Amino acid sequence: MKPVNKIFVFLGVVWALPISVLAFALALLLRPTGTRWAVLRYGHMPAVVVWGGWLSPILSHLPLGSVSGMTLGHVVWLNQIWSVRPIGAHEFAHVRQYALWGVFFLPAYFLESAWQWLCGRHYYWDNRFEVAAYRCGRERFCRR
Repeated sequence: MKPVNKIFVFLGVVWALPISVLAFALALLLRPTGTRWAVLRYGHMPAVVVWGGWLSPILSHLPLGSVSGMTLGHVVWLNQIWSVRPIGAHEFAHVRQYALWGVFFLPAYFLESAWQWLCGRHYYWDNRFEVAAYRCGRERFCRR
């Protein structure tokens, strides 16, 4: 990777760091329940992927419905580790969005969902961030 690209990756990680730290701290609290993690990268973009333990029932019983994965900063929470193949590209698209938007991604995401709902569209399926993430196909992941 070129030095300039390394700088941009580093800046993207730092820009999303407050949200990543919070997400990883929550994962650490679940560690005694069997939660595990690994550092994966998608292209040049690194993320901590967390799965197992009580995280699976939590993701399965969220107020707006069950999810297979959720991304907060550079931390990807998965219901099961084997779901990294079918949804990994989607979740890593959100990691790239966090690298671009930083701490403003969550407010932008929720404002976009609210806007879609107010316009009579679906808050999730019509959210521009989700539409962009669903355009990503399945790709291979490299374990660090």
